[in-house]
Amino acid sequence: MKEVDPNIYASVLLCFYCAIRPAELLRMKIGDLDTKRGVVRLEGAQTKNHKVEQVSIPEHLLSELEGLQERMELRKHPVDFYLFGKGVKPSSRKGGANSLQYRYKQHLDLLKRHKAVRPLNELTFYSWKYTLAEELARAGYSAPEIQAHFRHESLLTTQRYTRIFGDKQDRKKGFVPR
Repeated sequence: MKEVDPNIYASVLLCFYCAIRPAELLRMKIGDLDTKRGVVRLEGAQTKNHKVEQVSIPEHLLSELEGLQERMELRKHPVDFYLFGKGVKPSSRKGGANSLQYRYKQHLDLLKRHKAVRPLNELTFYSWKYTLAEELARAGYSAPEIQAHFRHESLLTTQRYTRIFGDKQDRKKGFVPR
């Protein structure tokens, strides 16, 4: 996916590692992605809770995103263009509500046809965010730590993501929430 469709690949990385919701990704502008400072800035109109937020980009993801910026040719577009606009590419026009899911499903269907992945009907674009919650819980992060990274108002919301996986406090590894 990285080579064939860097735009959808970048959106999956931002959803998984930064816990950015698909609707927020569709509202992101090119200028909101700041790999030099290691943050994604989300304006209040872009977020579910209508608050201005800065989402930390994990250090190991920065060089990957910088390379993707080149492949997506972001420097050729104004910073006020949507990052995942019409056609899931930089555009002055916002992408459709289901455009990320639709494009992701096209890639998934292709992989299934070639038997590269087993058929998983429940595997959606948004599943990446749930997968992150599972990974963080298994790595030993507490529900309040995951809540902060996911930018949830309520701990109850976070617990819906993590209750299946437990709330381990054994050891933390790999991914560092903000």
